[in-house]
Amino acid sequence: MGVDRAFQGAIDPDLSFAYFRFWVVKTMMRTSPVMAFTGTPIYNAYLRLMGATIGRNVVISCRYGPVCADLLTIGDNTILRKDSIVLGYRAQSNFIHIGPVEFGSNVFVGEASVVDIHATMGSDTQLGHASSLQSGQHVPTGKRYHGSPAVETNSDYCPIKSKRFGAFRSGFYTLVELAALFLIAVPAPIFAYHVWDQYSPATGVSLGFGASLPSLLAISAAWFFGAMIFALAAVYVIPRLCMMFLTPGVTYPTFGFHYLMQSIVTRVSNSNSSACCSATARSLCPTCATSAGT
Repeated sequence: MGVDRAFQGAIDPDLSFAYFRFWVVKTMMRTSPVMAFTGTPIYNAYLRLMGATIGRNVVISCRYGPVCADLLTIGDNTILRKDSIVLGYRAQSNFIHIGPVEFGSNVFVGEASVVDIHATMGSDTQLGHASSLQSGQHVPTGKRYHGSPAVETNSDYCPIKSKRFGAFRSGFYTLVELAALFLIAVPAPIFAYHVWDQYSPATGVSLGFGASLPSLLAISAAWFFGAMIFALAAVYVIPRLCMMFLTPGVTYPTFGFHYLMQSIVTRVSNSNSSACCSATARSLCPTCATSAGT
């Protein structure tokens, strides 16, 4: 299912089949488990199945995946950095406006940048970090833009020379990710439940209907605070372990071992759950609350 080209233009949200179809597609794509593979070849294959035209060696690390994927065109060797936003639609004047977004080959879109509908970027172009390419804007071939709205600049956001690699590298990286998913992530909770089911009768603790309210509260509190402590420990330990395999100033190609280490560092150290815990702790601390208020 996709928001095809027949629905381009403005969609009236009031009792409209077009809006219902748009809402269903947006909800399914935002809640899809494939979003966990953002920035990998698996995510690129998923967008191709949804109708997007995506070239080779493309890295898409958008914060929110494109809803109107069948209106998205991306050329070879293009990079959409972390937290960039390419939705393919926008809400304006109580209407949903849908339009195409096109990227040429060797395009770079910086972190936290927004590319609106009907915007295009030619080949060998760049859009700086935290920039906004407005609807109807076009970045000519070989030009660099930044700012909001984006204007031409001489700044180079890709000073590192690109490295070429074959299809085997990205294919092997995809196989490793799928193996980790089906051999570790999926069996782990099943194994944990099996262990709990085997040893819980011996401890006298049960989660059945006969369990008392105090025991359920104690188990719930133990799981909650145990998971919080484990998450904070993971944020502290895992990035430091991964950084042991990375050398500052060295350029590593994508979809390799070092790329995996860097991806783990980025995802773990910028975890939303740990950020929420830190924000809660700061709000409960009088000193932090006072400094934040000032």
